[in-house]
Amino acid sequence: MSALLTDLYKTSADYIPLLIPVSAGPSHTFTDQRICLRMGFISSTGKCVLILLNIAVTIVAVLLLIFGAVLKFNPGLLLRYIYPAVQSVTAFNTSTNVSTVPVISNIGLALLVLGAILFVISFFGCYGACCTNRIFLIIFCILMIIMCIVVAALAGVLFVRDSPLNTEGKKALQTQIYSDYKGPLSDDTFSVMMDLAAFSLQCCAATGPTDFNPSASWRAYNHNGISTTIDVSPSCCKNSVLDSDTTLECAKKQAGTFDSTRTNTQGCYDRIHDLVEANKGYVILGFALVLLLMVLEIVFAIILIRKESKESMVV
Repeated sequence: MSALLTDLYKTSADYIPLLIPVSAGPSHTFTDQRICLRMGFISSTGKCVLILLNIAVTIVAVLLLIFGAVLKFNPGLLLRYIYPAVQSVTAFNTSTNVSTVPVISNIGLALLVLGAILFVISFFGCYGACCTNRIFLIIFCILMIIMCIVVAALAGVLFVRDSPLNTEGKKALQTQIYSDYKGPLSDDTFSVMMDLAAFSLQCCAATGPTDFNPSASWRAYNHNGISTTIDVSPSCCKNSVLDSDTTLECAKKQAGTFDSTRTNTQGCYDRIHDLVEANKGYVILGFALVLLLMVLEIVFAIILIRKESKESMVV
C-alpha cells in the first residue's frame, strides 16, 4: 500500500509540469496546478483500482482453472465427497460412478475455458495498468466492453421472460429435447444434463412433459426388472413420489394427461425464471455490482490511455 501511495505522489507531481504553460500568469498557474494535480490523482487512483480489481479477478480465474482441471481430469477427487448427494440425483440413471458421466467432464472444460478467459483479461488489465502500456489497456477495454455486453445480455435473458432472445432460446431447447434427448438410461451429455436439471429444480424439459418425442425408443423402459412404457423421463417425477412409485406411474399419462400431483408439469425454462423472480432483488444487485465494477475499470483504463497519450505527445 505504501508503494501505491508513493506512486500516487510521483505520478501527481510528474504530471503537473507537463501541462502548465510556461508563460501562464500567477493565477492561471495556480489554477492549472490544481487541475493537473487533480488529474494526476484520478489517474493514479485509477491505476491502483485497476491493479487491485484485476488481482482479485486473477485469483478467481486461478480457482476456476483448478476446479475445472479437477473435474476434467480427476473428478473422483472432488466427487467422492459429494457422491451421496449426486447419487440421489442420478438414481434413475444406470451409471453408478458419477465420474464416468460425460457432463462432469464438460462442466470441467467449461470452467477451464471461463477461467482462461478471465485470466487473459486480468493479465491485460494488470500489465497495462502497472506499466501504463497503451496497447494492453486498449485491448483490455475492448475485452471488457465485450464482457459488459455478454453480462447485459444474460441479465436480459433472466429478467425479460418474453424477450425475442428468450423466446428463441426456449424454442431451440424444446426442439433439441425432442430430437436429441436419448432417455434416462443414456450417458449422453445433453440427456444427463436435462435429467439433472429436471430432478434438481423439480421441473420437466423446457416447457413441460409434452416436449419429449412420443415415438422415441427410450420410452420402452426397464425399471427394477419390470419392463414398462413411459411418456416422460422419471426425472420429471416429483421427488416425494419417485421413491415409492415402483411402476413409475408418475412418468406416464393418466387418462391422456399428466397428473400434476405426481409429475412436474412446469418447464425448466419457466422454473428458472420463477426462481430469479423470487430472488429478484439479490440478482439485480449482483448484476448491477458486476456491471458497475466493469464500467469503472473501463473508465479508469481510458483515463490511463489518455494520460499515456498526452505524455508521449509532450515527449
